[in-house]
Amino acid sequence: LMFAENAAGSQGFSLLYAGAVDPTIDGTAFTAAANSFNIYRHDNSIPGISAITIKRANGKVGIGTGGPVQQLHVVGDAMRFERTDNAVALQLYNNNASPADDAALGYVQFMGKDNDGTASIVHSEVRGGVQSNSNTAVNGYLAFLTTNNGTAVTEWMRIQSDGNVGIGTSIPGYRLEVKESSATWLSRIYNTGTGNGLLVRVDSGSSDAIFSTHNGTAHLLVVKGDGNVGIGTYT
Repeated sequence: LMFAENAAGSQGFSLLYAGAVDPTIDGTAFTAAANSFNIYRHDNSIPGISAITIKRANGKVGIGTGGPVQQLHVVGDAMRFERTDNAVALQLYNNNASPADDAALGYVQFMGKDNDGTASIVHSEVRGGVQSNSNTAVNGYLAFLTTNNGTAVTEWMRIQSDGNVGIGTSIPGYRLEVKESSATWLSRIYNTGTGNGLLVRVDSGSSDAIFSTHNGTAHLLVVKGDGNVGIGTYT
């Protein structure tokens, strides 16, 4: 079925179903995925370009591709979602009746080929999920994962429902908790310019610690708000 703007049919659209072989219309072969419904776009050309493909076997829809591998597969430079005068939402919804604690609700995955082009691999991922769940209240988390010299992603950073951020730990107990298990330096903070270094500020009483080093058993070095420094003692 063709909708044409001219007698030659070179401008317009065509609707066709392709079986096991490519269909031929008026002597022109239309290349299409087998067993699929297609919408062809004609822009001064016949047979034109397959703009939308719907696979009969699984209902997968391809835009810009005749071989969709997911329910919606888009091949193009960019996608745009727009709403007039209001913010637009992109919702990833897990319809599980009772998602378990720590269950993922949705992923945003960044994929590409491996070096020899034989496999499509997730290189990095942003994951949102359930931290804890009850009938009256839920707590969510946001996690960041990367693939490091392998084929599977590993979580490296998580933001909990209370705003605590963990790097190297999924259960941060502080506003920022960084954990490392290997024999290496945990962090490096330095200024290569002519400015200042690290500022640690506590706006409370002089008895509170501004800075402390701890070996897992006791405080080694403590700087209090009144300027007193304790070595081997917290008080």
